Amino acid sequence: MAGFKPRKRVLVVEDEALIAWLLRELLESRGYEVVGLASTESAAVELCRRNRPEVAVVDVKLKQGDGIAAAREMARDGVSVLFVTGHGAPQVAESGLATGVVEKPFRAESIAGAVEAVSHLTQTGEVPSWAPPEVRFVRPQ
Repeated sequence: MAGFKPRKRVLVVEDEALIAWLLRELLESRGYEVVGLASTESAAVELCRRNRPEVAVVDVKLKQGDGIAAAREMARDGVSVLFVTGHGAPQVAESGLATGVVEKPFRAESIAGAVEAVSHLTQTGEVPSWAPPEVRFVRPQ
């Protein structure tokens, strides 16, 4: 099929059910395939290994485990990581990951662009000039 572009596979890692469902709805409404919702570090790593997403949308603070630790594991497998967090942006900066951060509360329309932007960063090593202004990029020194 000419012009067919497969949907990106995305894993959502968020321990607040309402926010997880909102992110799922936002991503699916923009054509992404959400391969799972994880609320803990261990579930995130397991779902990532089982479902092989291209991008993970991750909260920094989880009730069980740590979003940054989960993100490190996922990044080792080539998964692009976008942090969506209300606190923890300084921790992300110290994580050693090349990633993007969107602060909560976020604008719905910025999430899909942020997913594309961190995917671009992972693939090329370059911060895209077209990224939504809400995305703060972090790259290892």
